[in-house]
Amino acid sequence: MDPDRMAGIKAIAQETRAELGSSPDPEELQRYLFDRGVHGADAVLVTTQVLEIGLRDANAAFFGSPLRAAERDLQNSFIDALARAWR
Repeated sequence: MDPDRMAGIKAIAQETRAELGSSPDPEELQRYLFDRGVHGADAVLVTTQVLEIGLRDANAAFFGSPLRAAERDLQNSFIDALARAWR
């Protein structure tokens, strides 16, 4: 990943920790990121840093949030299209 993008993710994670504390509720975290326009892979990576969890758990927190329904639906549609293309 581009170094500038990674620096931005790190800065957002630090800002988020300062605002919400080191162990915010995952849904509260997703609301905070959503409201600040942090979406997709960037939101997942910030989640890993703020909650100090692995990618699998961060992905579950991200896609499990009702706020992320549109992103989850897009991801599912993309995966479904790939699956159809491979048949």
